[in-house]
Amino acid sequence: MSAKMIAFPLAARQGDIQNLARRVIASNVTRGEMEILDAMKRIRDRMLKQGFTTEQIREQLAAFEGRVRAELWRHDFCGRDGSS
Repeated sequence: MSAKMIAFPLAARQGDIQNLARRVIASNVTRGEMEILDAMKRIRDRMLKQGFTTEQIREQLAAFEGRVRAELWRHDFCGRDGSS
């Protein structure tokens, strides 16, 4: 039996996700998208150096981007602090 290693557990990255969402919100659309892409590139580069497979990297990046975009939606629909 083998264990699945999670490179960047999202629970541990919640602060990073919220900070990135705040930077995106404070930016124009183009700059905000660049902020997301830059963050994902940094994660990808770290994972490549650590020897993760392309599929593992893809999974982690998709999960990270999904959480960032969910945070942005929460802001849009619930208000600045995410409460309703």
